[in-house]
Amino acid sequence: MTFRMRFVCLAAAGFLSVPCFGASIVVDHRHTDVAALTATQINRAKSTLHIAYSHTSHGSQLIDGMTGLVDFANNGGAGLALPDDIFAWNDGGAGGALDLHDYAMPDDVGYYPDWVNHTRAYLDDPAHADVNVVVWSWCGQMDDKYAAGTLNSEYLQPMALLEQSYPDVVFVYMTGHVDIWDDANNKAACQAIRNWCAVGNRVLYDFNDVEHYDPDGTYYPFVNDDCGVYNAAGGTQIGNWATAWQNSHVEGVDWYACDSAHSEPLNANRKAYAAWSLWCRIAERIQAPVLSLSSAGRAHSAAGASGQTIGVTANVPWTATASQPWITISGGAAGTGNGTVTYGVGANAGAIRSGTITVSGSGISRTFTVNQWPVPATPGVSAEGDVDGDGTADLSVYHPATGNWHVLFNTGARWLLPWGWSATLPVPADYNGDGMLDFAVYHPATGNWHIQESATGRPRQIQFGWSATVPLPGDYDGDGRADLAVYHPAAGRWYFLCSTAGRYSVQWGWSSAIPVPADYDGDGITDVAVYHPASGLWQILKSSTGGAIQKRWGWSTTLPVPADYDGDGRADVAVFHRASGTWYVAYSGGGSRTQPFGWSTTIPVAADYDGDGAADLAVYHPATGNWYVLKSTTGGIRTQNWGWSSAIPTLLYPLIHSWFGLP
Repeated sequence: MTFRMRFVCLAAAGFLSVPCFGASIVVDHRHTDVAALTATQINRAKSTLHIAYSHTSHGSQLIDGMTGLVDFANNGGAGLALPDDIFAWNDGGAGGALDLHDYAMPDDVGYYPDWVNHTRAYLDDPAHADVNVVVWSWCGQMDDKYAAGTLNSEYLQPMALLEQSYPDVVFVYMTGHVDIWDDANNKAACQAIRNWCAVGNRVLYDFNDVEHYDPDGTYYPFVNDDCGVYNAAGGTQIGNWATAWQNSHVEGVDWYACDSAHSEPLNANRKAYAAWSLWCRIAERIQAPVLSLSSAGRAHSAAGASGQTIGVTANVPWTATASQPWITISGGAAGTGNGTVTYGVGANAGAIRSGTITVSGSGISRTFTVNQWPVPATPGVSAEGDVDGDGTADLSVYHPATGNWHVLFNTGARWLLPWGWSATLPVPADYNGDGMLDFAVYHPATGNWHIQESATGRPRQIQFGWSATVPLPGDYDGDGRADLAVYHPAAGRWYFLCSTAGRYSVQWGWSSAIPVPADYDGDGITDVAVYHPASGLWQILKSSTGGAIQKRWGWSTTLPVPADYDGDGRADVAVFHRASGTWYVAYSGGGSRTQPFGWSTTIPVAADYDGDGAADLAVYHPATGNWYVLKSTTGGIRTQNWGWSSAIPTLLYPLIHSWFGLP
């Protein structure tokens, strides 16, 4: 059973409400080109609509025309090349046909208030809960109601009340058949209905208008319901536009024989074409447009790539365009429904860069970000936060809910890269030693590392760790490549998977100690170290000598933030007091620094943002997404908005602070 979606808007004037679906739909002689309908549109109508249609003899022209259309289309009439039985219909929609309940209610819309009562009884019956379109046809009463002044009270207003009562149902208004013997009232009544339907997002099937035009678009001002053409209202018949056209065209090719009460087959043909146009347009209104991409973006190596694909899920026609000349779309530049965009990326001889492919349709646009690395300039392990290896840290945040990375480079390039999901943590590092950070995430539940290498763009998955371990990537063997490492807080043990030294572990720490890895002795190797918040004690195991260093620096409410703040190549012991926004740095060469920079709701994100080799004091404010950097080169402050409340900085120490629940 199909459940109706309920959307209601108040009319601009009056007390009635009308369906809030968009602009009015009017179907008339302009919508009788059946060859213009696509299989996607027709199938959407069949999968979306459940129609109740009530009529007497004149209204049967739609049904008889729709019945004859099935074989006509199957045999290639009107140049159609669609799947067999695509225009099939029946009561219930069996076999994938359009669900249309013919003679759903007694009589036609000329019988008031019967037609209103029948409609309510029909829709209130649970057996018809899936019906989302109701159509009532006229016989010959429309002109009389207009002449009597009751067209509004016995048709237009009651239909509007039904729209108010059943906002999840599309009610189709109709004009009545032409009548040469009451031409003035006939035309005036039709115009009154058209004017009513021009506002309020209503739907009109202009039955009358179709009868004034032949398939070539010739307009006949004075016609009768048998398609007879007259020289004036109530005048002399001078021809018949339907028989004339049928006689000059090929049956079975240009038109088809079918029943057509009071009229000619061609009239029923055109009523059927217009009906299918109506069904397709209503379905597009009911079924909200869908357009999505299989991914938000991708990173490519400097060498470029070809044959890259983006999956498109859609129920609307769409087009794909590239924002940069180095991105070429080689396939799927346009489509209808689900499809694939194929693109290529040229070689990059310059700086890191980013472009987009935008897929748009039916007022919806979706963007796929194409990222490309530069040629590695200085191979060797990249510094903390320096994504592109240019010697300065870039601003990078990770959105756990989507697994998207957002990077703002010093060149001005902006990257969006999907890599991860809600249950993963960002662990970027230079795992291949090309001087650029590789995007990576760690899945605590499985201990899996998922790495996208900057050099190739290829993914790599490694299992190393388990749910109780903390990921701590770093270059622990000094070969210029970041190694996988985890710390087990309960045991105080470190586990390493090094690119040269292989697997080993070190006991260094205890359950209340916090890991604080960094290169404290300046030998290019990350040292194992822990910080004890309760006592402010640092214990560092020097990789250069194997000796240990102990230093008290900090207290229970400070956060460890080691980094090379003086540019001597050695990490300094440092803490950040979040409550006061104050930094306390003990330099490795002697001396110290106390510097207020930040406040209680900011996160410390120290890194070398100005490229002088020394880490800058910096904080990130989640509530606003602002970064504040105190430049070591000039003492000036850089403020940059890059992030939002649910995004987290991708540096190692904010992750450690969060993991251990530090204040």
